Amino acid sequence: MAFDKSYSGDSQTLAIIAQTIQAKTAVVPGVTVKAELAGLVNAEVASFYYDLAPNVTTGTAGRDFSVQGVGNKKASLTLNQSYQIDEKIPGVAIANIGANVVQDKVAKGSLALSNKFGNGFIGALVAKGQAQTYTKDLGAYDAIIDAIGKFAQTAALRVGSTAVADYVVATTTALPTASGGGETGKTAIVLADGKHYTASSSAWAETSTQPAMYFNAENGIQPTAIIVGDKFRKELMSDSAYKNLITATGELGGLMPDIAGGIRVVYSQDLDKRTSAPEFIMLYGEGIAYPYSFNTLRVVDAEGFVGVRVQGEFAYAANSDDMVAISSHCLKFTEALA
Repeated sequence: MAFDKSYSGDSQTLAIIAQTIQAKTAVVPGVTVKAELAGLVNAEVASFYYDLAPNVTTGTAGRDFSVQGVGNKKASLTLNQSYQIDEKIPGVAIANIGANVVQDKVAKGSLALSNKFGNGFIGALVAKGQAQTYTKDLGAYDAIIDAIGKFAQTAALRVGSTAVADYVVATTTALPTASGGGETGKTAIVLADGKHYTASSSAWAETSTQPAMYFNAENGIQPTAIIVGDKFRKELMSDSAYKNLITATGELGGLMPDIAGGIRVVYSQDLDKRTSAPEFIMLYGEGIAYPYSFNTLRVVDAEGFVGVRVQGEFAYAANSDDMVAISSHCLKFTEALA
């Protein structure tokens, strides 16, 4: 009977943790992260491929096919960090404890754990998201609409942990001065023409043999979610355009209805607490991954006191270079100064 009781408790508390871990976190499977990576069991590494646009060529009909694997990019995340809970239930033996008691303890521990988990996710997005600005003096709703347009045309600064250029600028006139040799050998991407430039000791010139570049537009990447904190949520909820959207969709006050195009607005209490936090984060959810693994979940007799311990360990990925493997999949927006 002891084994039966322990097994029943473990099975039910696993389900409890899977639900309560989402209590206060912006990790929303299918919206802000790749859905199938949420809640792995006993996993050490999580790997997936980005669903990018395939290569399309033009030419004479009937020509040989040109095989290029640009539609595939693999990301592997090592789940090498963990959170743990260790709850005491005094005065009972493992053979006699009820599953409902175990559930209550683990649920409370899981709520505290989810706060840390969600805060870690937001911290990684703020650290590795690409900084962008929206047009000055726009209302909150119009700022998001402006950001949607910029997201669709953004180029990546980083693919994996490798920087694709030292600078990314709008036009060649915005390149730093190359004279004096301080920029010699550095590279830049000029968004106006989509070309790479390399600095000599005196000037910038187009890079000979242009390297492959990642553009959201070429890969059909559109935003799927916007993460807002307390400050921007207040501005958005009081924006007349957004109020009209709430009225039109029948959403209840205080909830966050989708923006035009079905882009989900996700609220995070942790965003504004981050150092150098943006006003909002816009991202392509299929390109962001923050998996966690149920490595341990058990009910055991205690050694240091009369009772049992409910213990759990949840591993997650600490390397945010892999979590946001392509920087243009996660943009953090603030208002332009001019």
